[in-house]
Amino acid sequence: MNEQAFKELLDQYITGRLSHENQSTFAMLLEKPEYQAMLEAELERSFMDDEFEGTETAERKARLNTLIFEKIAVKPQGPVHRVHFLRRSWVKITAAAAILLLMGSVAYYSWLKPVKKETVASLGPAANILPGGNKATLTLGDGSVIVLDSAANGAIAQQGNSQIKKTKNGELIYAQTQNSGGPLTTHHSPLAFNTLATPRGGQYQLVLPDGSKVWLNAVSSITYPASFTGTERRVEITGEAYFEVTHNKKMPFVVTANGTNVTVLGTHFNVNAYAYENARRVTLLEGSVKVSQSAIGPASKREQSANNAERSVVLRPGEQAVMAVGHSPLTIDHSPDLEQAVAWKNGKFSFGETADIHSVMNQVADWYNVNVVYKGATNKHISGTISRNVNLGLLLQLLKTTGVADFNVEGKTVEVIMN
Repeated sequence: MNEQAFKELLDQYITGRLSHENQSTFAMLLEKPEYQAMLEAELERSFMDDEFEGTETAERKARLNTLIFEKIAVKPQGPVHRVHFLRRSWVKITAAAAILLLMGSVAYYSWLKPVKKETVASLGPAANILPGGNKATLTLGDGSVIVLDSAANGAIAQQGNSQIKKTKNGELIYAQTQNSGGPLTTHHSPLAFNTLATPRGGQYQLVLPDGSKVWLNAVSSITYPASFTGTERRVEITGEAYFEVTHNKKMPFVVTANGTNVTVLGTHFNVNAYAYENARRVTLLEGSVKVSQSAIGPASKREQSANNAERSVVLRPGEQAVMAVGHSPLTIDHSPDLEQAVAWKNGKFSFGETADIHSVMNQVADWYNVNVVYKGATNKHISGTISRNVNLGLLLQLLKTTGVADFNVEGKTVEVIMN
């Protein structure tokens, strides 16, 4: 079958016009790698096209998402708890692409009854809980707070010769300019420290005064000066952030995160320092960084001094520094899953082989702004990748297919029932 004929079958499938005879043909084609590649390319073209985004209504997209969800079922074989989703990096893609599953040996396609009008409602109250988005607050050096998700796009403040601008794409930019004395709030101390913070269900991007770029994950913050002076550029973060640092050999860039210092000249790296994680991780994608760890937990000053002297490593691209909470030594993972480490920045959840249900649900709670309670106990793990752009109902349905747990949703609370 040629590409055009396959596209016609795909269009019939999405719009509900696929005949019973053609359903079997379409299902068999999707088992072949060449047609899987065609499917990925067509979905990427459709869902990442700006015109498509502008013309499709929310109701139409909901019907499309749920049509695909109901017509494809996942049935794991044996005690397998791994969920493989489309492996492309979907930034703007909707649930349709995330739920078209190419499971290989883990599952198979099963065609179900036609979609019902009540499909969205059948997902329960979680269907109304939407994923997070560009939400953050900016606290300036004088203590004034700007809520960025409600602030108008454009210039929002002036600090010395830096004008702070908000873009429509969820980005905060520091642009060098002469203060015109206009209506903007003016802050005359160039050494004032600002803090950009994201809530649960929020993320944001920042271009620092030196041009370095920062991506903040949910429940994270970065504190930085309004302008960089002296012999180094130092910032402090909580939570998780991805950096693309502008090269400046004379002024190293230093990131401090919960007892960890990362020193760089110019590079791309990710820092995960959530308080609820059992370790902090610095993952290097490009360039070179020096990672130093402070002692954590109750220890004498002498012990802390000795540990500080020992806990320092230099990473090469593709390596990850791991700092377990407590007195464990700083270690290097020479072959980490780089895609997993920065999945959140690329609009995805990605769970590795060691991800248990608690670590998975920590990410879910942060991104969907929900509370999680547990019933029962399990030591089973979940591995897989899914778009962060789906509603909570669809995400929980997919997690349920692993067999690890079931889920009930009441208001903003998710009950995890261990299997």
